[in-house]
Amino acid sequence: MRGLRRPSRFSVVLTSSVLSILVIISLAPSLGFEGERTSPSGESYASLTSETNYSVAIGDGHMHSIYSTGETTVHENSDVAKSRSLNWIVVTDHNVVPPQSVCDAENTADFLCLIGDEVTTSGGDILGWGLSQLVPWNLGPGRNMNDIFEDIRTQGGLAVLAHPMAPGGKHYQHFGVYENFDGLEIYHGYSGFNADPPTRMDSDAVSQWESYLNAGIRKIAVGDSDCHNASNQWNEGDLFNRQGAIGFPRNVVLVEELSREGILEAVSKGRLYITDGPVLNFTIDGHILGETIRSSAPATLNVSISGYANKSTSRVDLIRNGSVIGSWFVGAGWFSIQEATAGDSDYWYRAEIRTNTSSLLKGETYVAFSNPVFFDLEPYDLPPAPPENLMAELNGNDVSLSWNPSPSADVDRYNIYVSDSYGNFSFLYPVAKTVSTNWTHEGAGIGNDEDFFYVVRAVDKMGYEDNNTRKAAKTSRFLAGGKHLISFPVVPANDSLGSVLQTVGFDRVWTYDSSGWTTFSSFKVYSALRSMTHTSGYWVNVTQDSHFVLAGAVPVQTTIQLREGWNLVSYPSFIQADVADLMAGMPLQRVEGPAGGPPHFLRRYSALDTLQSFQGYWFEVSANATWVVQG
Repeated sequence: MRGLRRPSRFSVVLTSSVLSILVIISLAPSLGFEGERTSPSGESYASLTSETNYSVAIGDGHMHSIYSTGETTVHENSDVAKSRSLNWIVVTDHNVVPPQSVCDAENTADFLCLIGDEVTTSGGDILGWGLSQLVPWNLGPGRNMNDIFEDIRTQGGLAVLAHPMAPGGKHYQHFGVYENFDGLEIYHGYSGFNADPPTRMDSDAVSQWESYLNAGIRKIAVGDSDCHNASNQWNEGDLFNRQGAIGFPRNVVLVEELSREGILEAVSKGRLYITDGPVLNFTIDGHILGETIRSSAPATLNVSISGYANKSTSRVDLIRNGSVIGSWFVGAGWFSIQEATAGDSDYWYRAEIRTNTSSLLKGETYVAFSNPVFFDLEPYDLPPAPPENLMAELNGNDVSLSWNPSPSADVDRYNIYVSDSYGNFSFLYPVAKTVSTNWTHEGAGIGNDEDFFYVVRAVDKMGYEDNNTRKAAKTSRFLAGGKHLISFPVVPANDSLGSVLQTVGFDRVWTYDSSGWTTFSSFKVYSALRSMTHTSGYWVNVTQDSHFVLAGAVPVQTTIQLREGWNLVSYPSFIQADVADLMAGMPLQRVEGPAGGPPHFLRRYSALDTLQSFQGYWFEVSANATWVVQG
């Protein structure tokens, strides 16, 4: 796995057909946390199934530096994190975003520093993970907490509630009102779990989290240190010495790769558990954290909980829909529990390790909490209907996307995916998320000669995403001065000639159909040619070297009516096609197109030649025909 090179001391191997766990234990159980505790090293496991191939990345997503209220630098924070075997951190200073270069300087093959922001507001504090720009923290008329979440998500980041049930003014005040966040912190190690007088802030946060899950709303749980000084040592929940220590607690995340996108994707899917010491591996029928088991009938589910407990007073709980359905006391060291339970309704399951410290001055410590595995009994929860009429438009130096909302009632957000290739599209990492029906790709418009392809998918409140692949695009081709036979492969929002050719210097345009030639000339007061279509070819006299930049919807297929004789047509597709493919299905006698010499030269195409987007072609057919172009 790229980017994770620290040798692990143990691993857990999952198979989808048989629930089996192989644990290879080292002789030394210490993680090297400066003598603060003992626990197994190299918390790492990977699946050998074809469906999953994850590695573990351990991280702390809430800490401060000298850029705000912290006492240590980003470099000092990173050094301590590395010494404590963390693979990633998020620097979340109050209402400030450090320069990206400060984090980049700390990155290694197995350590990643992410820029974040603790957006500190009168209504509660919000962690933005994986940001590039500062998020405005002002609230008032016309701006509420959902706008802050939106600002984080449109950068492709995650919006996480910081210490949401903290006493005093730091708790989140808008549950039930502004809830477009991704997750919430449920554990802060500085005071132990379940012991923060006068309120139990962490156990209250767990209750709030579970209320979302029970309502069919998937929110992700994380645990972070909120460290303000990298020299802090873990105090095992000492209530009289409340200070966050980097890595206590931490998030053990199953990632595709150690990258900004890899961390954010894995956390957003709930592939993580939270720990201040124990190792917690939890699967149901081979399904890992964040996954959904679907069954057409009630089933017996095989539950596996294994790991490492630090104290002899540790208890392992299996929780279903907020209720404990199984408890096991385990001794210090490695343990493995196999249990069967009935899957006879829609459920979510998670596992905990809790350790009683037997002290009034500490909360529970040496604890771990998993995110859920979900069970979906037929009739299945269906993904939402996709958004409709996706369109891209040039907006100066930017590209503006817009779409009609999904008709589904339970849409939580829209995930936006961007690729530089029509045929090489990945739906693993969304570039941005939004609750609105528009998004701006900054810097991608006029002046940018790269191609960009866009897909927008609806995601419901349980995290299910539609699978549509309908695309919009911004695309560009260079046109030297002179005559060119062109076309374009997208359907623009505005088909006026001036809008389509807004980035091209030109003075004349011609096109041809069965009724003859239609022209535009800048030298005439009136010209018959006023609009352009993606189905026709056009001669354009380019007066100066130009980049032809255009944005629009990518048609799934295009139908072009050919009339007997000559037709001046486009090739409205990003997929190349051979002339031979056309000749097999049409009464095609001759194809002529650009010759590759001076731009106005044409040549006859052979059966082996290919048609390409942005070029126009002459087709001669022996009878009327219908040409259907895919893509």
